[in-house]
Amino acid sequence: MRKIQKFAKYHVFADVTIILAMAVIMLYAALYVKKEQRFAEDVEEFNSNSYLIFLGTAVYTFEGVGIVLPIKDTCQNPQDYHKIVMAVMFFLVTIFIMFGLFNYFAYGASMLMEAPLVTKLLPSGSLPVEVVMILFIINLFITYPLVIHPANIIIENTLYSGIPQSSIRKWLKNINRAVLVAITI
Repeated sequence: MRKIQKFAKYHVFADVTIILAMAVIMLYAALYVKKEQRFAEDVEEFNSNSYLIFLGTAVYTFEGVGIVLPIKDTCQNPQDYHKIVMAVMFFLVTIFIMFGLFNYFAYGASMLMEAPLVTKLLPSGSLPVEVVMILFIINLFITYPLVIHPANIIIENTLYSGIPQSSIRKWLKNINRAVLVAITI
């Protein structure tokens, strides 16, 4: 696909699956707190031994920020784009902090050290958990083109800027995209 606008409906589906997954994870964390009748007791305000892990997690949280600039090119009102991005980033940071803190307080440091992916703490065999896992898999497949799109644009502009628009250039771009997909696989 050459136009990023064609990814919009897939991106909306991916957002819905992420919201659904977060809701399911929060629900099970709340049920765990209700069962235990308390929050975890081994919560630390600051972990001086492994606080640097946070940096990697924070960077990973914003891995999709590379698609922000290509989306600006397709906006109806590019002059409002920066305000929208700032509002969305503030909203996402707030959601990430609330989600992380609630799960940390629910499960505690010791449980999360044993299972650093909170999905490992969910009950296996539960229908909502299985549905969320399947939706996450579908999410990864359908959002891959959107994630790799900025890399394609940068590589193609670098490699093929001197070649005039033609069917040869189009085939070179197609081969380039196929090779890039093969490398990432």
